[in-house]
Amino acid sequence: MKKNSRLIVALSFLLGTTAVIYAEKPLQPAKQYQKNPYSSSYSITDVRSFGTFYVEYNPHTWQFESDFSPKYEKNFHGVSLGFSYFVPVLGSLGFDAGLKAQYLFHSEKQAGLKHQINMFSTSLPVDIVYDLRLFHGQLAIDPFGGVYARFNFSAKDIEEYSGERRRSVNMFNDKQTSYYNLDSFNRFQLGWQAGVNLRLGRVLTLGGAYWHDFSEVSRHTSVEGFNVRLGVNF
Repeated sequence: MKKNSRLIVALSFLLGTTAVIYAEKPLQPAKQYQKNPYSSSYSITDVRSFGTFYVEYNPHTWQFESDFSPKYEKNFHGVSLGFSYFVPVLGSLGFDAGLKAQYLFHSEKQAGLKHQINMFSTSLPVDIVYDLRLFHGQLAIDPFGGVYARFNFSAKDIEEYSGERRRSVNMFNDKQTSYYNLDSFNRFQLGWQAGVNLRLGRVLTLGGAYWHDFSEVSRHTSVEGFNVRLGVNF
């Protein structure tokens, strides 16, 4: 009996000491979860809305073809500055739309004669995008396809000989184009595009796409090309 009493006292002392220690140390949550304003069960691989500011290089080709002349091509260059915004609709599938300003140009020189074509335009692309996020959201692969509308608000056909300008034709002015026997340009065009963007670290976007106009930019002249994109996400 005396032995049992000593054991009870010892156990009481240990239990009391343990209770004091835990009382002085507050309990810590097992894991901290990042909050999301749209969902209580957010994870970093969830598909979310995001925007992109970007610059593009736009190499493209103008193809000239008619019933009375052989087909030939001219290679153009282009640069664009724009932004887009992606909104998920069904799981990883969503829509992306934006606006960009473009400068498209061509230059060639032969026997002292320099010929230039330049055009300023704005483009409104609308795409269906599949946002596939990998490696805990550090990499996203976004294949897309869609259509665009382009409005050409300025275009010039310029010729210079030995550094002196011979002509500068407004390609939307029918009187000037008729005088120089040129085909005027169309103001408004529609087209389609398809490509893929890679988002790195949820901040940087690298991408590429092929595009083709539905309509001709001028009589017997079609345009197709590529976009190479570098963007910053927000």
